[in-house]
Amino acid sequence: MKAFLSHSSKDKAVVRAVADRLGLARCEYDEYTFEFTLNSEAIRNALKRSTLFVFFLSYNSIRSDFVAEELRIALESRSAGTLRRVLIFSLDVTSYKALPEWMREINVAFHIANAKSISRKIEASLIALEAETRSRLEVYIRRDDDERDLRRALRLAPGKAPIALHAVGHYGIGRRTFLQKSLTELYPRAITGFIEIPLHRYEGAEEFYRRLHEQHVVGSLEDAVKDFEAFGQMSLDEQVDALADLMADLSRLGDFTIVDDQGGAYDEEGKYKPFLIELLKKLTGSARPEIGFVQTRMMPPAYRAASPNSYHRFVTRLSDEQIKELLSFTLKDAEVDFSDEQLNAITQLLDGHPFNVKFVVQAIKSYGIDLFISDPHDLIEWKVRRAEDFLKLIEFNEAETDLIAALSEYRYFPLELLQTIMKKDISEITAALRRLEDHCCIERRDKYYQVASPIREAVRRDERFEKTDAWKKAIANAITSTIGEYRTTSKSRSIY
Repeated sequence: MKAFLSHSSKDKAVVRAVADRLGLARCEYDEYTFEFTLNSEAIRNALKRSTLFVFFLSYNSIRSDFVAEELRIALESRSAGTLRRVLIFSLDVTSYKALPEWMREINVAFHIANAKSISRKIEASLIALEAETRSRLEVYIRRDDDERDLRRALRLAPGKAPIALHAVGHYGIGRRTFLQKSLTELYPRAITGFIEIPLHRYEGAEEFYRRLHEQHVVGSLEDAVKDFEAFGQMSLDEQVDALADLMADLSRLGDFTIVDDQGGAYDEEGKYKPFLIELLKKLTGSARPEIGFVQTRMMPPAYRAASPNSYHRFVTRLSDEQIKELLSFTLKDAEVDFSDEQLNAITQLLDGHPFNVKFVVQAIKSYGIDLFISDPHDLIEWKVRRAEDFLKLIEFNEAETDLIAALSEYRYFPLELLQTIMKKDISEITAALRRLEDHCCIERRDKYYQVASPIREAVRRDERFEKTDAWKKAIANAITSTIGEYRTTSKSRSIY
């Protein structure tokens, strides 16, 4: 998939920057692929290699004979069906009415002169065209309950509706996909692209500003360094104003910012860092969400209550039926034959994670389905490495390591039994359980707790959860004693 960049030579500064960001493989740009002469055959050949026509509307382009010829041939290609989509970027105040009639019928144009934003939108359109061409390239299994809950929150009036969206869960669970699919369906014209900003532990406003600046501001390295130094000298209020201005610019261009939170959004207690508290205050009142977070940690309830303009949702694993459906469609798209028995066997290895499906299908395409089922070692090791990276982000106290070790050893425990066998105060146990649940380390099914399935094997290999034989024996004795007491009590009740 390639984009044909139609422009005036006088607008070349912007268009060259766009072409450089897209690269030779993704665009037809005169300096790259055909001679800059009024050569209809060269234009026609370049358009044959393109599925997306990008027109840079300006005072100069609308008066260019060269551009007029490109538009004429583009109309031919569109009529023939070889040109699949048209994008229009207005670089100045030139009226939309100056366009040829067939282009005026296209009722979506972007008033953008920022090369970074333009290239992102072109890339997004190329990816969408690729997905349409290759049927079901990315199968999406809807999360009806999650999407319904998000719609319910966003339908509130501006000022009450959340402007920060938090999707919490394990790596590969579908947090980004949930946000992106939901937002593009709810705001198809307002949100047309996504940018991702990592935020690591011990990072703050300055690192966040640099990464936003890199995504949006066009200028020399020297100018960027000056901007970064100036930002570092600002007060917190001034920094927040600068961040809010950058995000407002991105929002106007249709770009939604997703923060990949690697421990940098919250403090140790789990509340927003100061710069984010102030930034969200600045953004409050917007008609739509302004920022999203993908995280492995849920904010504690008390801090969520103190942040009414934020929305927090655990993105849980898919059910066996959902993951089986996703696996089936993805295998069919890859033209892999399979039986129901093979489908069931593979489903048991996936932990309900969509990203695991991608890994499995690639492995099956490489080695065959029978060989993969016979030896799924590569998948298991890959899952463990990912879980180990997840666990490295968390510092556990003694009560938490004891709880995880016990749950790893015996799989399920209710709260009452945990209190009995751990011989700890109930407040200490409940605090540890809450924190482990917030960090996606344990799952609760009714009144029973278990280690979250994606990290079970990694927990077994993590030295922090290794316990002595004496510790294990004490736990076993406590369980045996509790069961014995339960049987005695049951017999006594039956007598009376």
